[in-house]
Amino acid sequence: MIYRHEEQEKHLKLKWDGYRPSLPTCRPELWEDFAEYLVARNLNPELARYNGWYPTKYKGCDRILIPCSNREGVPYFQARAMTDDVQLRYASPAAPRDDSIVIVWPESKLKVKGCVVIEGPMDALAAAEFDYVGIALMGNQPTDAVIEHLSGFVRSFQPVWIVPDADSLHMGPNVLCALVQHSLSGMILTPPKKDLAAMSRKERRSFLYA
Repeated sequence: MIYRHEEQEKHLKLKWDGYRPSLPTCRPELWEDFAEYLVARNLNPELARYNGWYPTKYKGCDRILIPCSNREGVPYFQARAMTDDVQLRYASPAAPRDDSIVIVWPESKLKVKGCVVIEGPMDALAAAEFDYVGIALMGNQPTDAVIEHLSGFVRSFQPVWIVPDADSLHMGPNVLCALVQHSLSGMILTPPKKDLAAMSRKERRSFLYA
C-alpha cells in the first residue's frame, strides 16, 4: 500500500519548521460507524478507543483518526477512510512524519508479551488484542529516523516479531537488518494471508502464539 506521507515527503524538507496542523475534531455522531467498520474487520473498537483512535471527517470523507507517536511530540496522524470507495484510503497532514510510528498498546500493559512490527495501523491493532505492543511503520520502506525511533522503543519490549505484508515481504529482512545494526534481535513471521488484519481472530491467535 502507498501511504500519502510517502509521496508528500518527496517534496518536503526532512526537518519541518512550518505550521503543524492539529488533530482533526472528533465527530461523535460517527462512533457507531467507527465501531461497525472495525468489527467488520474482526478488530476491537474498544481497544482502538483505548489507544486514542476516534471518528472524524477529513479529506472529504468519514475516517478513523489514528494518532502517531514521535520523539519530538509533534502532532501527526493517519486517517483511514471508513469505506473503500475512495481514492485516498489513508490520509495524513501536509507536514513530514519525521520519525512517527503508530504504537498500539494492549489493554493491560502488565501482560505485554513483546512487540509486533508491521506495516499498517490496523495490523497493529490486531496484534495488540493478543497482548503484544503493535507498532505500525506506515509503509514498507521505513526511513532512518523511523528505524531510530523503533529501535529505541523495542529495546524495552522483547521479543520482537516482524510481520511484513504478503505483497511486500522485503520489509521483513530490511527491518530485521536495521534492528541488528542497533544491536537488537528479532524474528520474521510470514503471514498466511495478506496481512495480520486480514486474518480471523482465531488465525491471529495461532499465528502469534505459534
